[in-house]
Amino acid sequence: MKRQANKFSFDVVIVGSGAGAMTAALRAHDLGLSVVVVEQSGQYGGTSAVSGGGIWIPNNDQIAGLGGSDSPEDALAYLKAATAGEVPEARLRSYIDAAPRMVRYLGEHSRLRYRAIPGYADYYQDLPGAKTGLRSMDPEPFHAGALKDEFYRLREQSPGMLVFGRMTMTTFEAHTLMSRTHGWRKLALRMGMRYWPSTACRPCSSRTRTTRKTSPCTSR
Repeated sequence: MKRQANKFSFDVVIVGSGAGAMTAALRAHDLGLSVVVVEQSGQYGGTSAVSGGGIWIPNNDQIAGLGGSDSPEDALAYLKAATAGEVPEARLRSYIDAAPRMVRYLGEHSRLRYRAIPGYADYYQDLPGAKTGLRSMDPEPFHAGALKDEFYRLREQSPGMLVFGRMTMTTFEAHTLMSRTHGWRKLALRMGMRYWPSTACRPCSSRTRTTRKTSPCTSR
């Protein structure tokens, strides 16, 4: 970074702090470039922070190991039908090629890990190339204490992704609980047992009193 005449110069300027922006910043940094992330609000995190953080990754590395199947051809057929010609085919092919590599890269160069979700089907099952599961992926939880004070600046999750207005749930957990598929009662019990023992170290803050973002003691 160079400072001249009260101005800063960077190789890469990232506008916004969502998952895509942060991933771009991480990659640019790893390539040896100077990077700055510009966020207009006092909190970081985009849609991925507000939602469960799930992503749609066709032909990802976990599908075959979980008993599924996928291919770039199936993924392209599905995306072409879903976008109805509004997105150039070259861009669709680029996404299909880069998305699995992106997940692999994050697993190797950050604490972020994803897992494919069985039974979470593509939204448009009547389209060619649609799959009944494993293309959608959930971020695996990690201890929020690793974020330290930055935890309090993370954008709050949507109330729709909280159980009783307090406990977070992943896309997989939300799907299991809301559809009441096999094992949903045991899952609800595990979530409660994971959450309630740490309430003593979860002091209320002026920012929120009901969500998970009240202390780095939480496990999400």
